[in-house]
Order: sequence, then C-alpha cells, then structure tokens
Amino acid sequence: MLARLLNSPRKLVKRTRQLLHFVSHRAEHAEYLHVIRMARQAGVASDDKLIDLKYLGVYLSEFMNTEARRQILMHHYGFLTRKITDPRLGARWTTGATLWERRDEALGHAFNIVVEQSALSPMEGESQLRFTMGDLTLCTLTFSFLRGRDINLPHGEVIFIGGVQGGVDCREQIRMAAKSNGEIVPNAMLLVASKALAQAMGIGYIVGVSSDGQAAMGYAGEKISLNYDAMWQEAGAIHTDNGYFVVVPGALEKPLDAIRSKHRTRTLRKRQLKTEINAEIQKRVRELFGLQDESPWNNHPIASTTPTQPLRQ
Repeated sequence: MLARLLNSPRKLVKRTRQLLHFVSHRAEHAEYLHVIRMARQAGVASDDKLIDLKYLGVYLSEFMNTEARRQILMHHYGFLTRKITDPRLGARWTTGATLWERRDEALGHAFNIVVEQSALSPMEGESQLRFTMGDLTLCTLTFSFLRGRDINLPHGEVIFIGGVQGGVDCREQIRMAAKSNGEIVPNAMLLVASKALAQAMGIGYIVGVSSDGQAAMGYAGEKISLNYDAMWQEAGAIHTDNGYFVVVPGALEKPLDAIRSKHRTRTLRKRQLKTEINAEIQKRVRELFGLQDESPWNNHPIASTTPTQPLRQ
C-alpha cells in the first residue's frame, strides 16, 4: 500500500489530509462513533466498518467538505434511530424490506421495490431503493437523510439522492418492466418510491445531486452514463444556485396544456398510476416500520439559493 501511495502523489496528499483531519478531530470522531453504535443497537445500521471512517472520503457529493459529511452521516443514522424505535423493525431497514410488488402473470415475472442498506454504491448514500425483476436488479437509487442546512438549503429534513444506476446488460428487461408497469421505467419507479418514502416519514423535500457534483465524478467520471441534470429536470426539479436539484414530493406536475395534445391521455394515465403506487408504498412503509401518518412540512419557499459558506474541499 505504501508503494502505491508513493507512486501517486495525489493519493499521498489525500491520505495525509485525511489523517491530519482525523488526528485533529478526535473528540468529534468519538461523538460520531457513539451515534453509529446507537444506530447499530437500533438495527438501522449494519456492522460494516466502512461506516466508521466513511466521512473522510469523497462521500455523497463533490460539493461537500469533511465536516459536512460527518454531520450528514450522524444525522442520517440519528434520524433513523429516532424514527424507527423498535430494533426488530429497524433491522428490516438494514437487511431489506419490500415496499412494492407486482406480478405479471403473462410474463411470469415479479417486480419489486426494496429498501435496504446501501451496497452497490455506499459512497453515494447510506440506503438504497432497488427495482428488481425476479432475481435481476434493473435499477438502484442510493440516498441519505439529512438536514437542508447541511447543504446550505433552507429546507428542513430532506432525502438526498446521491446516485442512480441501471443494471448491467439488462436493457431488454428494463424495456419489459416499463411495458408491464404502465410505461414507467425502473428509474422513474424508484423516484416515485423515494417521494412516497419522504411523505411517509414526514419529509418535505427531495434533493438530487447534479452531474458535476456526483461523488464518483472525480474517480470514475468516464463510467457515469446517466445525465443527472436531465433526469432531475424531467422530474420537475428546481436547480438551485449551489448545484443541487430540489423536488417537492406532493408538488403539482407540468400543466396539461404544456404537454402535446397527442400525449395528454398517456400522461394522465401514467400520473394516475404513479399516484396509486405512491399511496401503496406510503402505506407499506408505515406498516413495516411502525410509523405514524405524517404530513411533511412545506413552509419554506422553493427558490434558488446561494450557499452561506463554501462546501467544496
């Protein structure tokens, strides 16, 4: 390992910076580990040791510094510990729970949306939503819970989506899934699920990472094929001045008169189906995790905002 570091000055500088931060913030790290221990006891955090030092790396977004990442991780696990008070129910969040399922008898396949501890891209968030067709994963959405103020946005509790990845070599299966589910593609289904999750947990906003801010951009940018900016614009998100996209789960969608007349019937049909799926997932989330029916607050205006402090490292 030392030889690799010496052969890469950039990595050596990075590791040195991480070590210096760790040594100079031991009290803060002890506080962080206490929150993680409590989350593990509550069943909402796995025993993965990566979590213990994750905030020192490029986590969640390129637009965040080390302290912001530590605060975000603490809040995510603290939020789940407070929200899901029964450890038996908390364990469902970590090991995986089915939020939505549908079987297409004609195809002979079952479609599912599962929430679980992040595994595919753990540096893009602590939890993931996964759309499956049988045993095949067609799309994964990775997210964390955080406070809007942690990313300099005037919105209380938010779901931050750090990454969306399609499955490998499954284009035909994705097409089949969309056809079977009212022309709603798997990544759009996961956005519906994230909105339902936010509403069920009393969260008013969803924040999405931009293409430039995506955590993997610095070390694997050439492998990222999804245009995050276009995806969020399609979802009706508002682009803020500090590089994020904000979605209000219950907000009105594009007016019908702004949609081509020949597409309106199909659009209405898809919207109705999304509404039904949203309600089904909200109900399931509350049942699975013992939550009360909460209405997310939406008191803050959705508007472009300017950071009050620099977030880049």
